[in-house]
Order: sequence, then structure tokens, then C-alpha cells
Amino acid sequence: MKLTNATIALEESEFRENDSLRSPRYIYNLLEKYGDKKCALCECEIPQIIQGAHIWPVADIKRDNQLSQYEKLERAIDGDNGLWLCKLLDANIIRLFNDCTVKYKKELSENQREYLNEVTTVKVLSSDIVNDRFTEYLTRRNQNVAEHEYADFPN
Repeated sequence: MKLTNATIALEESEFRENDSLRSPRYIYNLLEKYGDKKCALCECEIPQIIQGAHIWPVADIKRDNQLSQYEKLERAIDGDNGLWLCKLLDANIIRLFNDCTVKYKKELSENQREYLNEVTTVKVLSSDIVNDRFTEYLTRRNQNVAEHEYADFPN
């Protein structure tokens, strides 16, 4: 078994080669910010289905020509650029909007919407999660989103 030290060189290599980066440093930064893996929206604590979900996706960070490679990597591993979530955000089934509300994709079936409404216990992110960097990442994620394709959860 080969062990590798999670140096910045390893992070840079992973960043260059992958459009999704769940690197040791990124995971560490999320653990530091939020603690153990627990979905921020449904409070699920099954670690096998919880991941560090980037607010501003790595593929989009890589395409930003106004940032240096170092700045891109810095944003990709920033704990403020992520949440512990089940895979719903990456699949665009649910979406976080700039007002910190959580909405679901309108095209879902009624049964799917009912299920999501039942399990999604957090429909507005708490203020202790949101800071200026988080808001910047969220704004960048949503810059090309068709908001009309998403609906509010019922009360």
C-alpha cells in the first residue's frame, strides 16, 4: 500500500486532471467548517451518500480566465465553497439560490416532489453557513441557471 502526503503539489495535480475535486485538503476544510458528514439540507448522516459538494463547481472554476492557476486551486479547495450534501445538488435536482433558499426542479414527478419535500428539512440555509465567499461561489454557480425551471418547496 502506497501512502501519499496531501501536499499542495498533489492538490495541483488532482486539480489539473479532474473536473471534480474532492481532494484530502478540500474534505479537511469542510470537516473544519462543518464537522462530521451530515447533509446540510436533509440532515442525513449516512457518510457513504454524503459528499463535499462544491457551490461553484470545479469545472467552472477552471474556465475562469481571470484567475491564476493558484487562485483557481485556492477556490476549489476552499471550505467556504462547499457543503456536506447528498448528491441532489450535483445532479441539479435541487438548487441553492442567491437568497439562500432551496428549490427543486419542476420537471420532477409528483411522487418525487413529495419525497423531496418530506426529506428536505432545511429549505433556507442558516446564516452561520453563509459568508461573503460562500455568497460569491453561489452567485457564480447560478449565473447561467434558468431559475424558472425550479420551484419553491411548499410550506
